[in-house]
Amino acid sequence: MGDKVALIFGIAVLAIAAGLAGWEIYVFRKNAQEFDWLHTPRRLRRRLLMAVLLLMVAALVLGDSFGVLALDNVRNLMIYVISLTGLALLLFVLSVRDLADMARSAERHAIQDLQSAIDEQKKKEAGPRDTIE
Repeated sequence: MGDKVALIFGIAVLAIAAGLAGWEIYVFRKNAQEFDWLHTPRRLRRRLLMAVLLLMVAALVLGDSFGVLALDNVRNLMIYVISLTGLALLLFVLSVRDLADMARSAERHAIQDLQSAIDEQKKKEAGPRDTIE
């Protein structure tokens, strides 16, 4: 039963990694001028790195479920657990970094939108006035 659960989990993580990589490449190549501030090359690299880390997690889990990894002694089991923990921590750090970068980009974009709206309003107010003298 444990091998079936590990197999299903490994396949799910593999599918998620492939989906993440495919989606990020698709969105990055799509020329949506409206969201250029959000889809930066730095974000693409970070998300592709996250997909590679997920592929590594999937490889470890699938290797365990197929019996490729010899986890019969404590040393090998500890290496397996430490590897999965390290990959999980790296994924967590990258996701927090990605969230912070997205928040900064959204803040910068909102300030630019506000500034352009203020400039547009000033132009309307300073435009030609029909005054009666």
